[in-house]
Amino acid sequence: MHPMFNGHDARWKKGKALMKILFEVPFNRSMSDEEFMECQRFVIGTMDGCDWPTDNLTDEMSLRDLIKKSYIGTRELGLNMPWRVLKSKFDKDRHWPVFEERDGKCYVAFFHAGMRKTEWVEFTQDVVRGMCECE
Repeated sequence: MHPMFNGHDARWKKGKALMKILFEVPFNRSMSDEEFMECQRFVIGTMDGCDWPTDNLTDEMSLRDLIKKSYIGTRELGLNMPWRVLKSKFDKDRHWPVFEERDGKCYVAFFHAGMRKTEWVEFTQDVVRGMCECE
């Protein structure tokens, strides 16, 4: 998932397809280059903040496995990982989500400029739904 810098690179189209899947963008809607880069930066920034490797798709899938220890996906919130909800929250408050495993469950806290702004809470469907209600 290294950043791809121009639309002529063969990885660019694969990257766009991946971001459309991660953010559950309908297949009949195109994703602009700006939207793609913004989504990709958010995913990579989130993974970096969690000290998670960002070398390829398997790394994102491993993070998703951690998330699924506590989060049960829904169509409204995100079936596999609620990237849309997390990014929407980030766009509003500029707080990065950081995930970690504790006692076999997934916990999240939000950080800004390296400082924790929220308590660590288990990353459940109710927590994600609460993020949606704040919008």
